[in-house]
Amino acid sequence: SDPMLKITVQVAIERHRLNKKLKESEEALRRERDLLAYLMDTAPIGIVRLDKQGKLTFANAAIQRELQAEPSQYTQHNFNEVSWNMTDYNGRPLADEELPFSRALNAGRLVSDIKVAVQPAGRERVYLSINAAPIYDSAGACDGVVMTVLNASQAVQAEAARRREWMRAQSYLDVAGVIMLALDTECRITMVNRQACQLLGYTEQELLGQSWLQLC
Repeated sequence: SDPMLKITVQVAIERHRLNKKLKESEEALRRERDLLAYLMDTAPIGIVRLDKQGKLTFANAAIQRELQAEPSQYTQHNFNEVSWNMTDYNGRPLADEELPFSRALNAGRLVSDIKVAVQPAGRERVYLSINAAPIYDSAGACDGVVMTVLNASQAVQAEAARRREWMRAQSYLDVAGVIMLALDTECRITMVNRQACQLLGYTEQELLGQSWLQLC
């Protein structure tokens, strides 16, 4: 038999095997990418990615729904976009170094529950709780930051409503001319009026949390 023909056939067989393996690897990679994209878009919380310069390169469907904006409105901006009007929960503007992107890079690790309020023009303020972590390439160099974003608006609004109710109840107590207080199930003081503080000789801070049975 012709040795050259035999070598040619073996090379063709090996090339076919390698091509088949390459296609299988590409198909497996495509499936993994499709699965990752599906997980990102169906995640119940917002997920965003920023490059190492702080430019947004990805925002999943959840964050788009929460802030009611198109993907292009995210991926064209940097982490400190002025139009988002980023503040803390009390309305104080946040400096760049206080934002999740900068804090994750400076810490070199995950930073959790960073409270940021955003209010794009013409929209209501949204209160967010953000976790941020740096990501690294195969050489160990920082390649950007990934963040998970939870809409905390309902919790913030509920706490504000609870605080308003507490202050209203406290005002009712304070106008009373007798000792008035509220106790929990273990007889600890949870609310007390000014009259009680004056008669008992304690400040409100000193009485709150104390056992009424021990004070009697």
